[in-house]
Amino acid sequence: MDIWIFKAWISKVYDRAGKWLIDFEFGDHLSQTFKRLFKRLKKWKILFYFVDHWEGFNKIIPSNRLF
Repeated sequence: MDIWIFKAWISKVYDRAGKWLIDFEFGDHLSQTFKRLFKRLKKWKILFYFVDHWEGFNKIIPSNRLF
């Protein structure tokens, strides 16, 4: 019997006021995965990003918008 283990990262973006799911990205925990999502988010003109402490966010999101 073969056992497959796949580690995946799901990043979800919500509108905090309306609680709406704006977009999501599924993939590995690399900067390229988040870059695809971040590129799509530009059309929303998001002012602030509230994220966890993953170091990849610091490389992609401008520091004045990162919390």
